[in-house]
This record gives sequence, C-alpha cells and structure tokens, in this order.
Amino acid sequence: MGQLTRIGNAICFSFHPLAATFVIEMPSTIQSVAAVSIPHQVCRPADYLTLPRRGSRTRRVLEAAPAKPRSGFKSPVRMGGFTFLGLMIIIAIMGIVLLTVGEVWHVAQKRAKEQELLFVGNQFRQAIKLYGAHTPGGNKQQAYPATLEDLLKDPRYPSTQRYLRRIYLDPITGSPDWGVTRAPNGGINGVYSLSEETPIKQSNFRLVDQNFEGKTKYADWIFLPTSAVAAVSPVGTP
Repeated sequence: MGQLTRIGNAICFSFHPLAATFVIEMPSTIQSVAAVSIPHQVCRPADYLTLPRRGSRTRRVLEAAPAKPRSGFKSPVRMGGFTFLGLMIIIAIMGIVLLTVGEVWHVAQKRAKEQELLFVGNQFRQAIKLYGAHTPGGNKQQAYPATLEDLLKDPRYPSTQRYLRRIYLDPITGSPDWGVTRAPNGGINGVYSLSEETPIKQSNFRLVDQNFEGKTKYADWIFLPTSAVAAVSPVGTP
C-alpha cells in the first residue's frame, strides 16, 4: 500500500519498499505533478497523513493515477492448477507408453515360445520316428513307445538305446505334461501341447508342419512322424 507524508509544502506518496516516490504540490501552489526520486526512508511513520478530503483536486489526481501493474505475478492457485494438469498429462502419456511396451513384450515373448514349441515338438517327432526305425525284427506291434520315457531308454533292448535327450517341458504351459495321440496298437505316435491359447503364427510353416496353418489353439499342433498312419485325434496325457 502507498503512504502519504508531508515534506515541506508537498505531499509525498511513497510505494514502500520501492525508492520511487510521487510528489504532489499542495493546492495553494499546484503547478504540476512530477515524479522524483526520494528515498523511501524520508517518509517516516511519524509523518503519515490521511488522504485529502473526498472531492478535492488533490484526491481526484491521486485517484486518477493508474495503479502500477504487478509484472510477473502469477496466482498460486492458477499455477497449482496448471502444475496438477501437466502432471496428470505426463502420467497418462507414461501409462500409454508402458501399456504399449508391455503389449509388444508380451507378443515377442509369445512368438519366442511358439518357436521353442516347434523345436521341441520336432524333437519328439524325430525320436518317435527313430524308435520305430529300430524296431527289433520289424515287429510293427512294437513300432511305437508305450510312454514318452521309453524314448529315453528303449525297453526292447538290454543295452541303452536313447532317442531323446530328455522329456522337454511344454514351452507354452511350462509343464512336463504333454497330450499324446496313439496308434491302433496303443503306442504313442504323436505329441501336442495341452494349451488352449490361440497361436500368433497362422501361416508360413515348414512343409512338415503345414497342417498347423489356421489352427485356433496350440493343442491342434500335433507333432506326428511322417510315417504315422494312425488317427490323430487327441486322447490325453500318457
């Protein structure tokens, strides 16, 4: 707030704490209104005056003087509102980015599991084919293993005959359990994943896997040796 003080025959209107002070001459000698530089310390509290009476020329001059704008001032409430709005926008953008990254990562991970399933399924396929190729005396009744463990050690021979390094986990479910198809004699002639999820890969399979095109679930990817002639309808786990 400005203050009025008397200095000689003039009224001093000071804007504390600024040094700039307006000096208005008394009505008896009014000739001009000028701005001078008088240190604000000259206007001591003891010299404070009241405003001139309402309607006087001096009062009208003071009231007509435009208020000095407060440059650079911003309302704390408005600044707080803009800050909160900006923060919410940033959080929303970060959420969208994280959601997109998560979706891309999920798809990439699923594609990697599909490739691993194709590899593992082919290992079972080759092992079943080798088991049949090593059938003693060409006995077709023993051309397929009774269990998947028979591929690790052929029970038809006294010595160890191995066609598979290990019983692989299902890359899709993470379980050691596999669905199997069986030949007419009861032997296992194919394996498949127990997952009901929909594959991402729908085309561009190798020739040996071309029957997988357009399948709606991984359980329909049945890995059979090329020589298998039995029905391929799933019959459960071994």
